[in-house]
Amino acid sequence: ADAMPAILDELLAKFADGNAERLDLDSRPGRVDLDSPREFRPAAGFAWAAERVVALPLVDRPDAFAPLQPGDVIVAIAGEPIETRLAEQLPRTAGALASARITRAVDRLFVAERAQTQSGLRVEVLRDRARIELSLREWMPVDGRHSGADRRPRESLFELKPALWYVDLGRIPDVRLAARWLRGAMGVIVDLRGPMLDERRSLASHWLSAPLELLDERILAGPTPEGRLVPRSVAQHRLEPVPVRRRLTGMVAVLADARTRGRAERELVAFDRLGVQIVGSASAGDLAQTTTAQLPGGLRVRFSQTEMLRHDGTRLSGVGVAPTLAVEPSWPALAEHDERFERARHVVEWWG
Repeated sequence: ADAMPAILDELLAKFADGNAERLDLDSRPGRVDLDSPREFRPAAGFAWAAERVVALPLVDRPDAFAPLQPGDVIVAIAGEPIETRLAEQLPRTAGALASARITRAVDRLFVAERAQTQSGLRVEVLRDRARIELSLREWMPVDGRHSGADRRPRESLFELKPALWYVDLGRIPDVRLAARWLRGAMGVIVDLRGPMLDERRSLASHWLSAPLELLDERILAGPTPEGRLVPRSVAQHRLEPVPVRRRLTGMVAVLADARTRGRAERELVAFDRLGVQIVGSASAGDLAQTTTAQLPGGLRVRFSQTEMLRHDGTRLSGVGVAPTLAVEPSWPALAEHDERFERARHVVEWWG
């Protein structure tokens, strides 16, 4: 029984399904799953860049960042080398793409020790070529928002300069209100590096002049008389345009990476179909309907039950949306500025 959670994690990770997850260990009251990435995270964000785990500010919680400093390279956790931690976490972390797996594994690095943080968790960092040992005492509950571990602007919607706007859909509760601010914009940078906060509406629909076919969702059905399961279409995803008076006309650049998943990945598909520049790296590739299975002992697992094909028949599941302008964060530049954001800004300004 004690070994079963780790066994399940490794089994689910081998499916290459970004939605595969062990939801809990036990149904008994008071039981806590110390391995669950949904329980707690430290009061800082962490990014995988240039083969390093780097501490970066949380865009919406800048005051909770001390004693870590932006750009600190994590060397060890509780006396254990970071390489060992990653080697333990990666085989147990599910993801459709390697980039998504490493991103999620980094998010989980500190979770196992959260119950022992009463006296502070020891972390060794590399700062200005010196190794420093810190004690992390500040921990926070996860509220569903992504950590936003990068140097993106702290404001979620603002005008960079006249007629050039930035909007972070991971922090916008109502897309319609954001669209009102963007009327008259000549250029817009749309940040999709994380789940959308408003999962009911689409900003991309404000650039449409006609309905747009996006995705064909399929599920395995059968068996056939030959005993095979065959894919059957269960939903056709399309995007409808907004009324003419609410349409936007400015140039668009979209920021995306392995954190772009769920409704945000569907939104990215729409922008991709509109032919806009996508700056960053491939999205998570795990957009699908999910189902859960109850196992003996109070265990539950979740996994994808549908597959997404794009309008042209190519796969989205397990592939994601590729960038039109690939930009990988470099070291040590990522500690000082958001290279992807700056490249997107350059693209939009050049178009303008």
